[in-house]
Amino acid sequence: ARHGGEVGERGDEELAADLRRSLPQDWLFDLVDREAPLPNGEWRGWFEQNGRQSPMTSSMVFADGRMVGRGRDEVGDFEVAGSYSPADATSAGTVHSVEWVKQYVGQHRLRYEA
Repeated sequence: ARHGGEVGERGDEELAADLRRSLPQDWLFDLVDREAPLPNGEWRGWFEQNGRQSPMTSSMVFADGRMVGRGRDEVGDFEVAGSYSPADATSAGTVHSVEWVKQYVGQHRLRYEA
């Protein structure tokens, strides 16, 4: 994935907040063992900005068209909330699109689309 642009639209902020509010407190625990179209658990990767790659790690959960997680990179700690479609995808090959908001704790937000 490449570095996305900063989120400045109110709609993206509301989307991330709505996704977090819509998940029951035990949602993550209920889904840890459930099969998901994308791997639940630790993700390691990088983002690219100004022609330079920077490593990042995160823990992610995917289910029912939603994704949530937390991670860290050189910028700081962050939370992720987003969605994928179709919601009933059964494997990575059947996921057509993913979008999420990456909120750095006490800092700025980024929006990603893939």
